[in-house]
Amino acid sequence: MKFEIGDTVLLLHSGEEGIIVEELNKEMVKVDVNGVIFPVYIDQIDFPYFKNFTENKSAAKKQKIIPGEFLPVEKTKPVKRKENGVSLSFLPEYDHSVPDPLIQTLKIYLINETSVNYHFDYSLLLNNHLGLEVRNDLHAFTNFYLQDLPFESLNDHPKFEFIFSLQQPDEKKETGYSVILKPKARQFIRRVHDMENRREATFSYLLFKNYPDKIPEPEEKWDLPSFNGKIRFTKQVNEPFQLPQYEVDLHIEKLTDQYNHLTPADMLAIQLGEFQRQLDIAIAKHQYSLIVIHGIGKGTLRNEIHEMLRHTPEVKSFVNQYDARYGYGATEIFFEYH
Repeated sequence: MKFEIGDTVLLLHSGEEGIIVEELNKEMVKVDVNGVIFPVYIDQIDFPYFKNFTENKSAAKKQKIIPGEFLPVEKTKPVKRKENGVSLSFLPEYDHSVPDPLIQTLKIYLINETSVNYHFDYSLLLNNHLGLEVRNDLHAFTNFYLQDLPFESLNDHPKFEFIFSLQQPDEKKETGYSVILKPKARQFIRRVHDMENRREATFSYLLFKNYPDKIPEPEEKWDLPSFNGKIRFTKQVNEPFQLPQYEVDLHIEKLTDQYNHLTPADMLAIQLGEFQRQLDIAIAKHQYSLIVIHGIGKGTLRNEIHEMLRHTPEVKSFVNQYDARYGYGATEIFFEYH
């Protein structure tokens, strides 16, 4: 490797300079740019000597400015960094000792691309058993290393649980915000393949875009009728009543208007998240059955749904057969409660 730890390098895509702080493998290193550490491929960096040489040479060719001909210098406006929310990022580490490199571990980072400082509690559960707990702070526009996860642990149904709170409390914001991520092993592998095809070093799951506002508590209204010898109070609470849904359509255009820019993996994550939500509601309401419309396509969404149903104790059975309304594009689920 032509680079060593401590070398100053130039990021070819942005023109920024950084310092190598760690060698990940033969193809990747970690670079520190103004306090932000992230992985890059070696073919995306170079020594800054050529840039410095050409800049000095071009500066020497500039004509001498005659006094009195100075133009007022325009003040540069500070650039506001784009806020993309808080996400959980995975950096695969490969075993290069074999001809076909295999993923050994996943380095897990919590990425804060907002201007807000948070407290967080993190728990990793494997097969519903606690594997790790972390409690710390997550500062604005920084990342926090959480742990190394062996790749084979994806078979243990990992569940990543977070509870976020604001370092500076805001009465208009929620006091705490819980986020749970339960990705399937197939989803991980698909994300890894997409990452490798794009020649990127990491892949991420968005935990939230913006910290949620506080939901106002419903007002209680009391009706006091005219006195007729008896006083009767009628309590009215503004609570929405939800009717059970016995049919759920998971076509992506039914779930979001902004789907044109989404990757297939992002679409699948949204669809599975909505299915899990509707499945939980159906079970909570003790529904007898539920029809989920997943379409036909390549069968990826259908297979993921069937895999989730096999691991749901309340599901008695499910069937994907021809129906005049949906063709083969729907699965009917039957529940059983004990």
